[in-house]
Amino acid sequence: MRGRVGTVSIGLSLTLHGVIVWWMATRREGAAAIVERRTIEVDTYVMPAAALPRSRGAVASSSVRAAHVSRRSTVDKATAPSAPPQAEAEPSAPKRIDLFAPDAVAKAVLSPPPASDRDTVGSRVREMIGDSLARERAQSGNVAPHWRDIERKLVQEFHPPIGVVKQENVVKALGHQILNAWLDGPPKSGAVPRGVDASVETLPGTPPGLNLKALPEAQALAVQARWGEPAMWLRVEVEVTLDEDGHVRGARVVKPSGRRMFDRTALAAVEDAIRAGGAPDEHRTVVTRWLVEAAVAVSPPTAVGFRFDETGHMNPGAKGWRKYLAPNYPMQQSVVSHVSLVAIKSE
Repeated sequence: MRGRVGTVSIGLSLTLHGVIVWWMATRREGAAAIVERRTIEVDTYVMPAAALPRSRGAVASSSVRAAHVSRRSTVDKATAPSAPPQAEAEPSAPKRIDLFAPDAVAKAVLSPPPASDRDTVGSRVREMIGDSLARERAQSGNVAPHWRDIERKLVQEFHPPIGVVKQENVVKALGHQILNAWLDGPPKSGAVPRGVDASVETLPGTPPGLNLKALPEAQALAVQARWGEPAMWLRVEVEVTLDEDGHVRGARVVKPSGRRMFDRTALAAVEDAIRAGGAPDEHRTVVTRWLVEAAVAVSPPTAVGFRFDETGHMNPGAKGWRKYLAPNYPMQQSVVSHVSLVAIKSE
């Protein structure tokens, strides 16, 4: 009995598997037929070249109309009779369509700039080259002694008032000075002077080479002097043109400092010094540029003593010994200035 039941179950299983295989095969053929019936053919028709319009706007619109597309559905080959084949006309080679005029690109890209632009660019390039040569001449020292005398006179006599140069109060200015000194690090020391034997220990406890008795005092003085250097500078660059007879033809500010009163003071000082110097040695028109710098320095709390200037231009307007000697005390405000010739050229 058990053997018959096993035989029957095996037969039913084989029959069920055969039915499943036959059903899957018929479904696959149906899906293929559906895909074939949904296939779409696209035919593109191009308008003949003779019918193309001449204007650019018409070409753009007609090219869109010429790309006419017709869509049709494919009918199942098993249900619809096949149509007799038709002889297809051999399409002619499409004509090249140019959307731009023949000279459009040449006018847009290859056209030369206007004459006014060429002159402007040329003048700017010549000005840049001339300015570079003028600066190189001044830096190399290839200038007449006449201009060095004017520069030396400006360095000695240009001392603008504190109100023109001052930018911040005393406490804030001293704080900036000490901060800059701390950021720069300790002052740099030079080589040991001649005649000093660095191997001989003159101060116990110091390493070789740093055994000078005056070294700690010199370092302290250097730190104090660094604290007294100004931190906020005003810098202006002015240009003065002088003809061959020594007459000032023009004076202007090239690079302002940001403070109009200081710029006017610096320009007036340079112009007066050049006018007082007389005719230039070049015997032609000379264009000079000057860098004028000024700042307010605040003496540190440890500064006690005197300042000496042998030129006699320490205090403008002072008389007697005050022209050469001035006291130095803590929190004292004084103007520090410098003038230099940065460019010179002859025309």
